[in-house]
Amino acid sequence: MHAALQRWLAACPLMALAAAGSAGIVLADFDVAGVRRWAFVAALVMLVSVLVFPRRWLLLVTCVLGFAALHEARLKTSFEHPLRLHLLAEGKSMTAVVEGGLTPDHAASTPVSLRAICEATRVTLEDGSEWPLHTRLKVLLPSDDAFPGPGTYRLRGLLRLPATQHAPGTFDPADHALRSGFAAELRASALEKTSDEGAAWTCAMLDAAEESRRWISEQLTLDIDDDPRLSGVIRAMALGVADEAQDDIEDAFRDSGTLHVFAVSGLHVAMLGMIAWQVLKLLRLGRGVSLAAMVLIVFAYAFITGWRPSAARAALMVAVVFCGPSVDRDSGVQNNLGLASLLLLGMDTQQLFMPGFQLSFGVLWAIAALTGVFMSPMARWMNLDPFLPVEFATWRHKLALGIRRWVIGNACVSASAWLGSLPFILLHFQAVTPVALIANSVLVPLSIAALAITCLSVLAALVKLTGLQIAINNANWLVAKAMVASAAWFSSLPGANFHFNTPTASEDRTAITWRVLPVTSGGAANHLHVPEKDWLLDTGPAEEFRWLLHPYLRHEGINRLTGVILSHNDTDHIGAVEEVLGTFGHPEVFCSAREPGPYDSQQTILRRLESRMDLKKLIAGDSIPLSREASLHCLHPSATSRSMRGDDRAMVLMARLHGWRLLWMSDAGWITEQALRESGQDLRCDVLLTSGHEADASGTEDFLIAAQPRLVIRGSRGFTRDGATAPKDTLAAWCAREGIPLLQTTGAGSVLLAVEPRELRCRPEHGRVITLEPR
Repeated sequence: MHAALQRWLAACPLMALAAAGSAGIVLADFDVAGVRRWAFVAALVMLVSVLVFPRRWLLLVTCVLGFAALHEARLKTSFEHPLRLHLLAEGKSMTAVVEGGLTPDHAASTPVSLRAICEATRVTLEDGSEWPLHTRLKVLLPSDDAFPGPGTYRLRGLLRLPATQHAPGTFDPADHALRSGFAAELRASALEKTSDEGAAWTCAMLDAAEESRRWISEQLTLDIDDDPRLSGVIRAMALGVADEAQDDIEDAFRDSGTLHVFAVSGLHVAMLGMIAWQVLKLLRLGRGVSLAAMVLIVFAYAFITGWRPSAARAALMVAVVFCGPSVDRDSGVQNNLGLASLLLLGMDTQQLFMPGFQLSFGVLWAIAALTGVFMSPMARWMNLDPFLPVEFATWRHKLALGIRRWVIGNACVSASAWLGSLPFILLHFQAVTPVALIANSVLVPLSIAALAITCLSVLAALVKLTGLQIAINNANWLVAKAMVASAAWFSSLPGANFHFNTPTASEDRTAITWRVLPVTSGGAANHLHVPEKDWLLDTGPAEEFRWLLHPYLRHEGINRLTGVILSHNDTDHIGAVEEVLGTFGHPEVFCSAREPGPYDSQQTILRRLESRMDLKKLIAGDSIPLSREASLHCLHPSATSRSMRGDDRAMVLMARLHGWRLLWMSDAGWITEQALRESGQDLRCDVLLTSGHEADASGTEDFLIAAQPRLVIRGSRGFTRDGATAPKDTLAAWCAREGIPLLQTTGAGSVLLAVEPRELRCRPEHGRVITLEPR
């Protein structure tokens, strides 16, 4: 083992240094042994030692300490920036005056949200404190302004910390912003130009890239823009405009393990580099000229696609890999990867924590290290019969050999790439996609064809051959259609993908847990887990399925649901049910016996579901046994309940879990609360879960006295209709007067209830843990 390691160090010194540098960054990020305090001095001492006593191990240790010191400096610009620490200590957003230069942020801007990046030199807060430090800020510009152009500005607005993660498994905007070097965000209300000095060249280049991207987008969809579905796919694959493609298409590529061919990534840059290299070789321009032209092309492509980290990283990797042999004929792929990673991490150590960086280098390293290992046992299939002289081989022999080499080579590369990506896919997405081993063999060649056709379309547009361009675009449309159909078919195969519950998941999977998710706009979604079973009580709106419910369930390792309970026919509560049913098997679906309402349209969700499946209707007195320790009991609606308003038809359930009582009220208001009190049912509960009625009062004092909750969890309240008076918030007043903890998901994020026989623990995403003991 030691001898093999020594041989690897000798053969791949740059990869070894890259591994050492990565280790140093990780040590500094977790501050192992307080390394941040002494890494810089220790690195200088080790550097002198290396110069005096050159030893391989000393160089590796120096690299570890050097990159630890670099990462410490990087952390001081974001995570440990004094301004961010001040905002954390204050615990609130603050009005501020910011002075600095602006550059446009085209990638984050939308037609209704204009964003920019500010390199601030001075920040003055409302408390009078001044921060004359370089600070990188995300800026939301006033909505009625276009980007004002390069220069130095004085901006006034609300300075706040980046939004935090609200539920496990969902995107963490705070961590992403800090890893990208942003210390805070500014919502600007006014700005004035103080100087023409600024990043004029940078702004001009960014604007030129944006205009180029728009022009190419128009050319690629000429004559096929009547099919927005596939036009969006072509834009996503060629330019990274993924938001124009429909969600179900992106899901198909993700579930088949081929998302890297759907949006601009390192694969696209590498493919473009290979296409450009082959074309330049045909032109016989000479190796040096061809290399220079190819590198220019890949960097221009990365720039036009928005200089996304994945594209910029891949452009540098392609340049290093292709140019490495021209400097050193014995250079290998692993050494070239090591050099590329050293350069990238030297420029920004936070790249190491980006999933794209890990996947890019992990996959390429695995291809370089494992493909040869996989191919060696099949060497006899990749050569002609040793007893057949080459000069006697017929075209049939050569064709069969070519096919075998292509199939075996493609399979070995695909297997190596899958193994290289597996640990990172598990780490970040808790997913495994075995079907990717086959799907990549089909979709990667198709994506190469699509990118080559894209290049031809752009060339035809440049020389004004409109007829040829239309024909090429229609060919690209056919390839895109084949890719979408292939991804959908692969993702639908049994066992194509599944998710795992990870050690970092929120709670022991053998316990009973109830999680309230932070759905916005008055919606709701709750996840109830009992051993071996998972239930949803409402699903939230369809718009939040991709960004909240789906990633959360994926994080929890849930592949199938046992049942779904729908409180009432409200899209904010059950809008995502069709997506849930299509993604998580065929769970039983329960709804109120009074839903859908007599005047509900045929287009409403419950009407559509009722027409194609058996909905199990619940009425007061019905119950759903979950396990020996858990059951759900319906309290409302009763057999005599009648109401025109959906919120008053909402189902009310009492969950009995290990003897604890959780009362789920959904959007019930005063009418339902009065009906429950008059029904004579036992309303006493330990935890009250409610969202609040759209227009009527809810959480009235008489009802709360009857329920006697010891903890109240309230979801986001819906918007009041125009001209209507907002219901009085009696619930908050009663909780404050009685000393009852009230958690609102708008501030606390998701709330987890861990239920045990002798203890109920409430763990909000943001806030202290609350523990209840039996009465």
